[in-house]
Amino acid sequence: MYSLQLTMSLAKPVMRGLLGKRLRFHLPIAFGLSLAAAIAFKYTKQESLKVYDPLESKQASRRLCCSFLVRRFARMLFTDQI
Repeated sequence: MYSLQLTMSLAKPVMRGLLGKRLRFHLPIAFGLSLAAAIAFKYTKQESLKVYDPLESKQASRRLCCSFLVRRFARMLFTDQI
């Protein structure tokens, strides 16, 4: 009997409007953080991508590939591994 009276006297939790309240709080914060991240990306990474030279990159990868093949061929010639 005592537990029945205790549960009857407790107030119901207020759930109405909780989602809207949380969205009004978190949405501007999320928007501001995403804007700050976009601006940070623009002035850090994107500036370094503007000086990209595809011809220089191709030549560098070609030199790397050639040196790798030469080292591999030399290793095959001068070791007794078959």
